[in-house]
Amino acid sequence: MSESNVKAEAILIVIKTILKWIGIAIVGIGILIYLISQYQDYEQKQIKKIEDKVSIKAFHPKDAPCSKDFPYQYIITNDSGRTVEKVTFAVGVKRIGFSSDINRYTSIDEDKIILNNEGYGRCFRAYDANEYGKLLTEKDVDIVVTYKNVTFSE
Repeated sequence: MSESNVKAEAILIVIKTILKWIGIAIVGIGILIYLISQYQDYEQKQIKKIEDKVSIKAFHPKDAPCSKDFPYQYIITNDSGRTVEKVTFAVGVKRIGFSSDINRYTSIDEDKIILNNEGYGRCFRAYDANEYGKLLTEKDVDIVVTYKNVTFSE
């Protein structure tokens, strides 16, 4: 074997070794990325489980504790085991038996601190989807929470 063949073979062995380690590194990085995404997914599911223990009930009260300018009411109940710092949610108001919202987008930010096993509520208003600026005063309605975001104290 000539010296040039030995050098070529040595270079080939070095290249193969480098490529092998690059391949191992790529697989390792891929596995690491997968594990991080699985952990983040798990963490999000855990947060959602806790958030789901904060319930929001929105309705038209039959016993009129609310005024005509604020005809609807919501109650937030915290059974999460943690202290709620803020709740942001949106509601859709629908005539009973119908699927279309009769209100414009209604978003509510409630920054009342709610301890575990406590609740808080108040009256709110919604605006008519068909007439800009007109308050919605329908009484026979279903009010559905369409979005919810809960912020907990650390």
